[in-house]
Amino acid sequence: MPPVRDVGGIGISGGFGSRRGRIVPLRTIDLNALMRSHAIAALDACAAPTGTADLVLETTIAEIVDVGPLKVGGDAVVEDCVREQLWRVTLEVQFAGEFARWEVQVSR
Repeated sequence: MPPVRDVGGIGISGGFGSRRGRIVPLRTIDLNALMRSHAIAALDACAAPTGTADLVLETTIAEIVDVGPLKVGGDAVVEDCVREQLWRVTLEVQFAGEFARWEVQVSR
């Protein structure tokens, strides 16, 4: 391979571009209602009796990290099932806070 010699030179480059678009605002979402819907889905999956259920949940960004005191008709088996269902939930992107505590009451 022959040695490389610098022979000088001039370079020119250019470019052109444009972009058009529109900004679509995100809908405002009721996070409390969304969390209630997750609780209802868990209750339904566990065949919980109708009535009132009280839940305390803690979240970080995309997951439920703690299911605190849980009252579902006093049935420990159903309460354990609901707790397990809630642990499996992946939260929507709107739950962006690093930490939040949710007190959820569901009547069905």
